[in-house]
Amino acid sequence: MHAAKAEYGAVPPALFSDVTGFAVPMLANPAWKVIARLRMMEFANPFNLFISNVPGPRVPLYYAGALILAYYPISAIAHGQGLNITVMSYRDRLCVGMLACRSLVPDVERLAGWVDEELDLLAESVLSSDRAGPRSSG
Repeated sequence: MHAAKAEYGAVPPALFSDVTGFAVPMLANPAWKVIARLRMMEFANPFNLFISNVPGPRVPLYYAGALILAYYPISAIAHGQGLNITVMSYRDRLCVGMLACRSLVPDVERLAGWVDEELDLLAESVLSSDRAGPRSSG
């Protein structure tokens, strides 16, 4: 992701700030500027799913003196886009935000539940492998 973001970092932020790491090579840099200037993505969109990972603060945040427990991201979708999934880190956790077009993704709540279940399974797997200790290489 770091290499992709460095290579395609010239994508105008007003176009799709969540997509800088996913631009296909033939559309990169100069082409993105033309697409943004002509507002072409409003008429024809080659993508309908956007997934981004946003590094968040590692320190506790407070709002009016209250500790913020979670930091759920909300992004945006444009006409023709079906689903935007943004993952943001906050302290020692990941917060997942999903925004969907109801007609293209009518069951986003079910999808969110499945993502939650799979993240729980992944966490269990990591914890159980940590408890088992390091594997011997022999």
